[in-house]
Amino acid sequence: MRKRDKKAVNTNLILLLLGRMVSDTGTSLQMVIIPLYIIDIGGSAATVGLFSFLALMPTLLVYPLAGVFGDR
Repeated sequence: MRKRDKKAVNTNLILLLLGRMVSDTGTSLQMVIIPLYIIDIGGSAATVGLFSFLALMPTLLVYPLAGVFGDR
């Protein structure tokens, strides 16, 4: 019987995890920086709240529909 060469580490998995880590880090930084930028350019706390609400709206509208379509 011939032994198969097995890699100790799956390279594609490592690349996926590293890419996901970089993407999540960038998203987290953006969620902190955008409100600070809005305040810096002269916006108020109400403007930051409005922006946060409007950024959440697509999620609130799409997730219930996606759940229904996913169940079917």
